[in-house]
Amino acid sequence: MNTPVAIVLDGPAQVGRSTTIAELQKRWASVHARPLLSVGIDLATRAFGPDVDRWRELVLPRRNQHAATQAQYGPLGRELTAGMHRAAKAWLDAGFDVVIEHTFLDRQAPDDLRDVLDGHLAVWIGLVCDDDILAGRERDANREEGRAAREQAAGRDITTRHATLDTSEATTDELVDTIMQVVSDVRLKG
Repeated sequence: MNTPVAIVLDGPAQVGRSTTIAELQKRWASVHARPLLSVGIDLATRAFGPDVDRWRELVLPRRNQHAATQAQYGPLGRELTAGMHRAAKAWLDAGFDVVIEHTFLDRQAPDDLRDVLDGHLAVWIGLVCDDDILAGRERDANREEGRAAREQAAGRDITTRHATLDTSEATTDELVDTIMQVVSDVRLKG
């Protein structure tokens, strides 16, 4: 049996993480004996149930004198992501492959996740997209305009990744093909 792998898939809202993960899970089953379990920030926030709006301090805006409002996790968001990281590790320890869906807003979350995953095979992949396309996706989804661009700016260059993939023009199949190849390459390197 292969060593379990953690795929860390980060990027802003509307970049296509959920769609990519759903297709990755389908394709994973065709080449791996065990399922690819998904844990992530979107799933974690849904754990609050229908009263999620009550917990909006999860993500707090931060004013920066040199830029527009930036996204930042609040105290509850930091606790939630730390718990999510440990849940992913528990599944890895049980022998499952895991994809961790994330939005990195500062160095604290990726640093904590690297510490938690120490000793496990981890593949780090970032998803990015043209800001204008993100804005269009936000409008189509009736989401807060500008949030995705703020998240993308906040997450840029805060951690080392094995690959950064642009979802602006790539199809989901192309993204999944690339992710599967990167995972294979990292596994071979050990």
